[in-house]
Amino acid sequence: MALHTLAESSLVKHTEVETITAMRAQPGSTSPHNYHIANNKKEVIEWDKDNFQNGSMIYTDGSCYRNMVGASAVLYQDGIKTNLLKFQLGTGGKHMVFEGELVGIILGMHLAMKHHIPQARVNFSIDNQATIKAMQNNARQPTQYLINEIHRATEELQNHLEKEQTQD
Repeated sequence: MALHTLAESSLVKHTEVETITAMRAQPGSTSPHNYHIANNKKEVIEWDKDNFQNGSMIYTDGSCYRNMVGASAVLYQDGIKTNLLKFQLGTGGKHMVFEGELVGIILGMHLAMKHHIPQARVNFSIDNQATIKAMQNNARQPTQYLINEIHRATEELQNHLEKEQTQD
């Protein structure tokens, strides 16, 4: 039976079907993020010491504890803890820590949008190289919908910060 015949005979309401884009960006397009993966732990600690007291820093993480995958994000502004968000995705059998890492970044985006950020730059500190590399990759991959959401939220955050800059 042809697919269009099956679709017409089904009870699915065609107007309620969601279209999901397979690729978030055209191959060769540039990312809105600046990425840096430190060479070692000492380099990260030194960079953090130099930058922690000035500007907006968002630390994100995903983890699995007692077979539950979760995510968190913490916002510091000029060295002062401003806010924290946490989210529990579900069991380790249904979710990966990688998903938790990406959801942590999305939570961080929410924090950045919710709070007044006086400068046009927000630093996200992410402790997972696979997550950082996945966000730079335009190929289809697991959890693509989360990566798409991060890029959509980044564009929204950039527009928000630019608007705030012109108002100040």
